[in-house]
Amino acid sequence: ELKYKILSFATFLAAISSHEQAVLVPILLGGIIIIRYKLKNALKRILRIWPYFVVIAIYLFLNIKLIGYFGRIIEEKGLDKLVLAASSIPDSHVLLVGDGDYKEKLMEIIDAAGMKNKIFFHQSVSQSDLVDFYNTLDVFVLPSQTRPGWKEQYGRVLVEAMACGLPIVGSSSGAISEVLEGYPRQLI
Repeated sequence: ELKYKILSFATFLAAISSHEQAVLVPILLGGIIIIRYKLKNALKRILRIWPYFVVIAIYLFLNIKLIGYFGRIIEEKGLDKLVLAASSIPDSHVLLVGDGDYKEKLMEIIDAAGMKNKIFFHQSVSQSDLVDFYNTLDVFVLPSQTRPGWKEQYGRVLVEAMACGLPIVGSSSGAISEVLEGYPRQLI
């Protein structure tokens, strides 16, 4: 527990080789190098991906909350619950990154909830730009629902969001609670 708390604030470890040379080693969390996900200059991040996020940059200045989900757009992911929950949060918008066979049905739910102008879809993001997308969020959500024959497996997106220091809302499906175990409670 104490080791995790200490490491959760570090980006590198100093490793001493047999030749007594200090080497800085990036800390890995779930196979992800943390340094890639540390916050940098917010304006620089937004300008780098500005064609899509120029509207979101304006929202940041207006104190609008941006909720995000990255993954497949399928019914089991519980995105209908996310849309309905976000519709009750004033000044909130949702960024959904991914694609899937549930998108058309989800669009109907979005229209019915009056969220059409508050939800942004982005089909895919390159691995190099993914960090920038995470770092524009106020909170990351993984609302997966356990179904007969299906439950959430190891959620790499949770580890990536954790590496960015984002507050996370996760359901109790499958391994979500295990992945979040040890993450600072004030961020869950």
